[in-house]
Amino acid sequence: MIRIDSKTQALVYGLGKSGSAAVNYLLKLRANVTITDDKPFYELRYTLEPYLEAGVQFKHPEEIGFSVCKFDLIILSPGVSSDKPFLKLARACHIPLMSDIELAYEQMKVSWTAVTGTNGKTTTTSLIGDLYRSRFSRVIVAGNIGHPICDYIQRLSPSQETVVEVSSYQLEHIRKFKPSIAIVLNVSNDHLERHKSMDKYIAAKRKIAENQDEEDILILNYDDPVARRFSLEVSSSVLYYSTSTILLAGAFVKDRSIVVRYNGDEIRICSVSDVDLPGEHNLGNVMAAVLAAIVKEVPIEEIRAKIKTFRPPPHRLEYVGKSKNIRIYNDSKATNMDALARALNSFDEPIVLIAGGRDKGGPLDEVMALIQKKVRSVVLFGKDVSRFQGAIRDVPVASYSTLNEAVQHAWQNVKSGDVLLFSPGGSSFDLYADFEQRGEDFKSIITEVAGDLIQ
Repeated sequence: MIRIDSKTQALVYGLGKSGSAAVNYLLKLRANVTITDDKPFYELRYTLEPYLEAGVQFKHPEEIGFSVCKFDLIILSPGVSSDKPFLKLARACHIPLMSDIELAYEQMKVSWTAVTGTNGKTTTTSLIGDLYRSRFSRVIVAGNIGHPICDYIQRLSPSQETVVEVSSYQLEHIRKFKPSIAIVLNVSNDHLERHKSMDKYIAAKRKIAENQDEEDILILNYDDPVARRFSLEVSSSVLYYSTSTILLAGAFVKDRSIVVRYNGDEIRICSVSDVDLPGEHNLGNVMAAVLAAIVKEVPIEEIRAKIKTFRPPPHRLEYVGKSKNIRIYNDSKATNMDALARALNSFDEPIVLIAGGRDKGGPLDEVMALIQKKVRSVVLFGKDVSRFQGAIRDVPVASYSTLNEAVQHAWQNVKSGDVLLFSPGGSSFDLYADFEQRGEDFKSIITEVAGDLIQ
């Protein structure tokens, strides 16, 4: 454990949500804090003002150089790459580089359940939190889900159940992080612009279990070949879940029911039809959460009740409403091709697809095959859709600069019985601050265009 007090020199790189939370926590411990960020000072001045008044220093990354050697620890926000020259020097000087997740873990030993995966993290993390609250009075749900864990450190206690969503960016910089339950939902092409290769991305995901021992549990998606192979390199006990295979132990589908085999018992949890979330991938997310709850001895009846009433956070195949016998879904969180493919696989009706955003460069083969099979027409929007547009065959496609224009066109071409699906398949940063802002804009536009929506 790193001791943090008035003698500690701490550098926080990145002043987003998690970086700000880390600064606030370090200040409460009376550490001497320096903030650095790739944005220039004038863009951050209003955010920085209260910190500067509290004695915090600000330096642009290019100003740090050899002075990095004075710091006792460096906290990297999730979006920050560790390729900067001064960070390479810090590693050479054996200065700990860590994520906010690692900082929280080293400061307070509580019971941790950690969820990672390319897609489905937030839905699964949220459901686990709901399930745990059926048994435990003190449950915190935080991490990459939008609530920085450092906001909660001083409220954590040994009796606390802490559920965290962790990204590959946060896992890159763990040192001792050791969740008692770790979950890997899936691993597919994403964030390669940051990790540079699929092998490095997989290695980052694998770190979620690298410190686990035989007393810990690793829950893996048996249907995902990359995640399944993680079992070969861990010391923890492994439980699988599968939507397609009946397993000797773990969670699976049998006779259209979710069934769990654990500690020699076979337990029917609920009917598949009780899962009111579209898509087979969401069925898998539910089974992962159920396994974590059973390990934590949440009562079965409580698990059944929570599954029937659970609704995922917004922007994840979110049902917006129906108009003229057309169902409308907002899947703005689909920021990669794998997420778009999962969305397309969730429906049997003809689809009018609205897609676009910043292209992350993932493979298009699966998505193009699904578009040919399931999609009536495609409407693209944004500044970076040329590769996507060029790959579409035998399906009408239109392209617009703005989401407003795309939604207008899509609504004019959708037919009774269709699904209107907003599932971009790219990041939001070409036109929006984040996927939440993009999703809210879609809902606002479609509500205006389609009129009163029936839920």
